[in-house]
Amino acid sequence: MSAIEKPELENVLPVNLKTLVISALSGCLLAILVLLTYKNIPELAILGCVVAFVLIVAIQLESYYRIQNTLYQQNDQLQKALALESQSRERDYRQIEAMFSIFNVLKLNSPLPAMRGWAISPDFVVLLISLMNQHQPKLIVEAGSGVSTLLMGYQVKRIGQGEIFSLDHDESYAKESMHQVIHHGLSEVATVIYAPLEEVPIKHQTWQWYDTRELFAKLQQKIDLLVIDGPPGDLQALSRYPALPVLFEALSDRAVIVMDDAGREDEQKIVERWQQEFNCSSVSLIANEKGAAILQIQK
Repeated sequence: MSAIEKPELENVLPVNLKTLVISALSGCLLAILVLLTYKNIPELAILGCVVAFVLIVAIQLESYYRIQNTLYQQNDQLQKALALESQSRERDYRQIEAMFSIFNVLKLNSPLPAMRGWAISPDFVVLLISLMNQHQPKLIVEAGSGVSTLLMGYQVKRIGQGEIFSLDHDESYAKESMHQVIHHGLSEVATVIYAPLEEVPIKHQTWQWYDTRELFAKLQQKIDLLVIDGPPGDLQALSRYPALPVLFEALSDRAVIVMDDAGREDEQKIVERWQQEFNCSSVSLIANEKGAAILQIQK
């Protein structure tokens, strides 16, 4: 949980000292002027006193309003920092709550890798487990491997049916994911496939997408659940768009498509494009930590 950071503000004290110095110098200069002119021109001396008084009051008022404005900015930034801290605590609480739900449902054989940063969020895993309970998929394909592969593997074992194939374009990460699958005793239900990115033509445009030849060679039935959490969003514009055009023919008639990171603008545009190009019987946007989209295709 992050601590509240101190707001960056103007230093009040140096501004106030500078104002006082200017005020003092102005007063001294006018006092000298009064002394020099008092004997010869008393009226000018009186006028000088009045001008000096007005000037000093004006400078002090300006200093007062400057300090008040700085204090107002400080209070405003503090309130914003407190609001951000409150939101952060709420997000952390939701993820901890989701972790407890996962541990209550699944009996793990070994500790899990980290689930923050680039990794899948616990609340997205809860969504996947719920969908698997509801739809009982026999074949799951995942774009992007990791903790989600493990937890879906545990869920497959729990419900007593299903098989998972996870694609990963990073060879070292694919090896590590498969090592974790074996370490957790899930190799009977989950397979990680190293699928380097290649150029794929779709609708007169070339995209970077996984090499799916090994995947298609392994598929013995249609895909019931397609989970999209890769490739990285900064690879290309609408980076995850090719998932549905490439795998559409391999989907079953009751297939469910789930995409992570649907809170991002690109993923929202992808969902809109899929709706236009494919016969989506339903589309749901889930307001979890990173956002999620659930689509069902009517083939």
